[in-house]
Amino acid sequence: MTVAIGDWVSGHSSEGELVRGFVEAAHASQSTVDIFVTDSDREAAIGGVVTLRLAAVRKLPAYAADDESGLLNFIDMALMTKDAQWFRELTTALADVRVKHPRSADSKPAPKGRNRLLYRM
Repeated sequence: MTVAIGDWVSGHSSEGELVRGFVEAAHASQSTVDIFVTDSDREAAIGGVVTLRLAAVRKLPAYAADDESGLLNFIDMALMTKDAQWFRELTTALADVRVKHPRSADSKPAPKGRNRLLYRM
């Protein structure tokens, strides 16, 4: 399998932790990839870079950024990685999605009332 810089991948480290993120660097001579971790079952790994064997990773399917919730998640990642260009692209795409699919006018805000402590909200 070949991966390119920027590809989204998932894999297991030699310690057995599951990591998900994007490829920052590929080392063909060593058959390894450096992955910027955006999700992991070990919280301390998130936001860091791990090196995995190429055989231990699988490429994730491409995502078409055409829904608001997915775009918001990617915007969070762009902020986390401090990628200003990607942030601008995503916010433009989000604005386009919001224009094409505006929220329903029938949507009403939640009724005001009392919470369980009996204080007015």
